[in-house]
Amino acid sequence: MVDTGYNVFEIPQTSSTDFSEAMTFLEMRGIISRTGIIDSMWSVLQDRKIGKVFVCRIHGELSGVGCFYHTETPAFEHVSYVDGVDYKTAQVIAEYLPDGQKEYLISNGRHTQEYFAHLHGSNLDRTELHYTVSQDCFQPVCIGNIVELTSTNLSLLEGCEAPIDRNRIERDSTIQWYANISKGRIVATALIGPAIINADRDYGIIGIAAVYTEKPFRRQGFGRQLVSSLTENILQAGKRPAYWTTPDNAISQRLIEGLGYTSCEKVACYYLRRQASPKRFKPSCVR
Repeated sequence: MVDTGYNVFEIPQTSSTDFSEAMTFLEMRGIISRTGIIDSMWSVLQDRKIGKVFVCRIHGELSGVGCFYHTETPAFEHVSYVDGVDYKTAQVIAEYLPDGQKEYLISNGRHTQEYFAHLHGSNLDRTELHYTVSQDCFQPVCIGNIVELTSTNLSLLEGCEAPIDRNRIERDSTIQWYANISKGRIVATALIGPAIINADRDYGIIGIAAVYTEKPFRRQGFGRQLVSSLTENILQAGKRPAYWTTPDNAISQRLIEGLGYTSCEKVACYYLRRQASPKRFKPSCVR
């Protein structure tokens, strides 16, 4: 039985004191690896019909944050995020997540991940390593011929292996695609975009993702040149770069660490299916 000092409170709006405190809690615990939960909290509170946001407190002190939202993805019905300071906080928040349904859960914090790793009905999908770098630690390399991919130069993609959606380049204004060009053809590609897009303020974190080097040009430094160029642009704009990879991707880790990036924290993602049962812990109130 969980200590009675643990209570869950639903957050109704972004102007609430609980929301402000939850944001501070997450940022202090490491914002680079918590952009997902922060972005989801903003999104849910802009349309409360799609999900819920809540905090856990131990005798009044905030100890964890959680949220979930409905999705139409065939593989699962909800996406949930949980971050807590201890095992019991994770247990209390888990009791407030939708059960008896297919769920995809992203967990932050060692104790939270330990709880869900041992929870019946939980299966690990993947683990992510989140990285960032400061201007002082950045170690740039010689820059190649880096160009932004736009609707005017999509012909460069002819013959490329990279799985790039041309429609997304033309229609998605939240991201930008870039390519490293050598001898007139694309040798590496990547995209950048804000890691938090649903907030009413700019958190200044720019994600670098979908880094892909064409097979004939691998192990020649083209991917590193591209990531180095994007990182330099982000830092010069006064923003913070964010990059994630997986523990088994040694090549990606060497690339990013060679530029001075350091790992912030591990994030664990689970497929979760629990049997429906009466909730032992319900929100103490909505405030």
